[in-house]
Amino acid sequence: MNSRKFFVFYVIVSLFIVSCKKEKGSTCSKTMEGMAGVYHYTKMEIATDSIFADISSSIPVCIFDNRFHLNADGLAVYQDEGSTCGGGGSGVWSIGTDGSMTLNIGTVIHSDATIISYDCSKIVFLETDDSGTIPINYRSTISR
Repeated sequence: MNSRKFFVFYVIVSLFIVSCKKEKGSTCSKTMEGMAGVYHYTKMEIATDSIFADISSSIPVCIFDNRFHLNADGLAVYQDEGSTCGGGGSGVWSIGTDGSMTLNIGTVIHSDATIISYDCSKIVFLETDDSGTIPINYRSTISR
């Protein structure tokens, strides 16, 4: 009798294990749908050559606690949260076919920034200001 109970138990557990499939989660793609979410700045860097220096500690705290709501339909909302420093508002964002990102929300403007990496939790992007005699590269990280 015990072997019969064990057999029935074994069959039930086996069916349960076999019937459980890992569901396909969201893909980690560099698309509007894949990157939509709520983000905040976590790191800012600057370089006049290929060596970047972290300037995060010189940026006001109020910048780092603000939130970007990037919607899949292109709407972007910037919320001034925590320590206030003025700002907030709504605007637009987009991902180009070349992997560039544009974010335009009032005073927060990132035009044609090159997406360096995206791992489903953070976006690292690069912008170059070549309006002066020496080009300056800005690398920013925003995280969920």
